[in-house]
Amino acid sequence: MPLTELLDERRHLVEVARWMLGSRVTAERVTDEAYRGVVRAVRTASGHAYGHRAPG
Repeated sequence: MPLTELLDERRHLVEVARWMLGSRVTAERVTDEAYRGVVRAVRTASGHAYGHRAPG
């Protein structure tokens, strides 16, 4: 997925979170935490957690 699409998606999610939470700062924090959680999950699932590869 191109970087511009990812950034557009993030902007959209921040706006939805801002609408739901009423605060831009809180929306940014929630969106950042959600993205960190996804990255952690992907790294763990692919065996790349903490820079280590799963044997195989």
